[in-house]
Amino acid sequence: SSNELMGTRVAHPTARVRDNVQLETAVNTITHEYLLEITSEYGISEALRPELPGPGDRIVDFSEGK
Repeated sequence: SSNELMGTRVAHPTARVRDNVQLETAVNTITHEYLLEITSEYGISEALRPELPGPGDRIVDFSEGK
């Protein structure tokens, strides 16, 4: 999707089948639509929903070296 922004959810490589984790369903990007779906599903109010940075935005500014 052109709205892919950030975020990673990694399935543990040794996850057991009974844990219901499938590598095919692991999500490595979060779209705005997916974020809305998840926050709505878990009852997170709109005021508390995180704002995703744009594709070229820094998540954290690094301090300058010594």
